[in-house]
Amino acid sequence: GAASGGLPALTVTVLDLGKADAILIQVEDKAFLIDTGEYEDGSKVNAVLADRGISRLDGLLLTHLDKDHIGGVDKVLRSVEVDRLYQPVGTEDSGDYGEYVEACREKGIAPVRLTGPETLTLAGAALRLLPAAKGYYEDDNDYSVITEMTYGERRFLFAADAEDERLAEYLADGPAAFDFLKVPHHGRESDLSGAFLRAVR
Repeated sequence: GAASGGLPALTVTVLDLGKADAILIQVEDKAFLIDTGEYEDGSKVNAVLADRGISRLDGLLLTHLDKDHIGGVDKVLRSVEVDRLYQPVGTEDSGDYGEYVEACREKGIAPVRLTGPETLTLAGAALRLLPAAKGYYEDDNDYSVITEMTYGERRFLFAADAEDERLAEYLADGPAAFDFLKVPHHGRESDLSGAFLRAVR
C-alpha cells in the first residue's frame, strides 16, 4: 500500500486460495471485498479480516455465482457486518448459492442486483462496478461483474472470470490502460486474451 499525491494509503490484498478469488481493498478505515473463494476458504477470508481489525465491510461484491467466488460468503456474512452486498442478476442452482441466500436471510441483507454500472467511493478510491450487458450467456463466467478502480493516477482492473463474450463487451467500450490487472478466469487463455491484454496494458 502506498499513498499517492496526498491520498490516504491504499492496500490491495489478493488472497492465495488456489483457483479461487478473494481480493480485499482497504483505504483508511474503509474496506471492500471482491469475492470470497470456495466454501472452505470462508474461514481464511475471515482470518485475514480479523487480522486487519476489520469488523465491517463497506461493500462486498460477488462477481458471479460460481462456487469458487461465492463459496465462503455465508461465513463472511455471519462474521462481519456488510453495508452493501452486490451481485449480478440471476440465481444459481447450487448448495453454495443456497447457503448464501440463507445467510442473507439470517442477517437481513438484501443484495443489490446490478443491472447497470454503479460507481462508489472508498475514501480516496473510486470503484466502478460493470455488470454484464445481456440477460443470458451460455457460459456462467460471462455474467462476471468487472471492476475498475481509480486511485489518484493509478488504475486497477479486476476482471473476474470474464470469458470471450464478456471480454468482447468490455473491449467494445474502449477501455484505457491500467497499472494493475487481475487477469480473467485465473489466467486461463481464451480467444480474446491477446486483444484484451493489449487494450489494458
